[in-house]
Amino acid sequence: MDIVNVMIIDEIHLLNDERGLVLECLVARAMMTSAKTQKPIRIVGLSATLPNYEDVAKFIGADGQGTFYFDSSYRPTPLKCGFYGIKNLGNADRANKIMNDIIYHELIRILKLGKQVIIFVHRRAETVSAAEELIDLIKANPKDQYLFDCENSHRIKKEVDQSRNEQVKKLFEFGFSVHNAGLLRKDRNLVEKMFMEGHIKVLCSTATLAWGVNLPAYAVMIKGTKMYDAQSGEYKDIGIFDVQQIFGRAGRPQFDKEGEAIILTINK
Repeated sequence: MDIVNVMIIDEIHLLNDERGLVLECLVARAMMTSAKTQKPIRIVGLSATLPNYEDVAKFIGADGQGTFYFDSSYRPTPLKCGFYGIKNLGNADRANKIMNDIIYHELIRILKLGKQVIIFVHRRAETVSAAEELIDLIKANPKDQYLFDCENSHRIKKEVDQSRNEQVKKLFEFGFSVHNAGLLRKDRNLVEKMFMEGHIKVLCSTATLAWGVNLPAYAVMIKGTKMYDAQSGEYKDIGIFDVQQIFGRAGRPQFDKEGEAIILTINK
C-alpha cells in the first residue's frame, strides 16, 4: 500500500452487497496508510447504478468538487420502459403460461421492427425451458415463423454443428439461443458472436450477461422478479441493481435511436 497513489473501485455500489465488507476494509486501509505516511491516495469510485452517490462520495473522500453525476439525459439512446403485473392465481404453471403469451406477442411486435431481443431469467435451466416454451408457441402460430428465420451463413452453421451443446444446436434452427454460466467458454463465445452478427433473433440468458458482457440488444425483457436464494432457502426479489444493469443492455447507439425494457412480475 505504501507505493499506491490511486485506487479505482469499479461497481462501487457493491458496498451494499455481501462483498461490501471487503471494499470497506480496502478503503479504510488506504486512508489509514495515507494518514500514516502523510502521502495522499486518490480513491475513484465508479458505478452506473448508485442512488445515494453523495453518501458514497463522502465515504471515499470525493465529496464536493470530486463528485460527478450523470443522469439519464447522458444515455446515448432513450429508453422506453414497460411493466406487466400478472395477478397471483395460485397456480405457477398458469402464471408462467400467461407470461409466455405476453412475451411471445411482444417478440412478434419487436421482431417486425427488424430488431433483436434478450430475455433474462433467473436460473440456468430456465434459459432453455423459456426458449423451448416460446418455440412451442411459434410452432402453434406458423404464420409468424418467418419473423424468427435468420440468414445463416455456411460458416456459422458449421460452427454451430461443431458445438458440444445440444441445446445450442437445437435452438439455433428457430433463431433462438441461450447464455448462462453453465455453457463452455467456447459455446458462450459462439452464442455472443451469433447474436452480435444477427444470426439469432432471441437470446434467453441469466443475469451473467448483464454484468459481464457488453452485448446490447434493441429490447430486453425480465421474466419474473423472484430468484431462489440458496442461503436462506427461499425466493427473494431480484435486486434493483440487477434490474438497472439489465435495462442498461437495451438500445444500441450505433444501430438504434431508442431501446425498450420490459419487466414481468407476479402481483401478490
